[in-house]
Amino acid sequence: MGSDRAVVAGPDAEAVHEGLTAVISVKLAHPVFDASTRTKLGNPEAGAYVQEVVRQHLTDWLDHNPNETAAIIRHILNAQSCGR
Repeated sequence: MGSDRAVVAGPDAEAVHEGLTAVISVKLAHPVFDASTRTKLGNPEAGAYVQEVVRQHLTDWLDHNPNETAAIIRHILNAQSCGR
């Protein structure tokens, strides 16, 4: 049987990332870098930890700042509709 429901795609990652910036400081005893310019950290355990901490704190911030959250959502939807 077919479904009568329309599939609605959410915004793509590029639209969500549009205009978002974060500065994160991580201190490791033995850092490993992916490039000779030392701009990208290559420690997989650090990446997983940073991702989880950012997710937790961003979720908390979004929950406690509804006006800013609405503005970010509008920005994402605008970026998606502009095809950026």
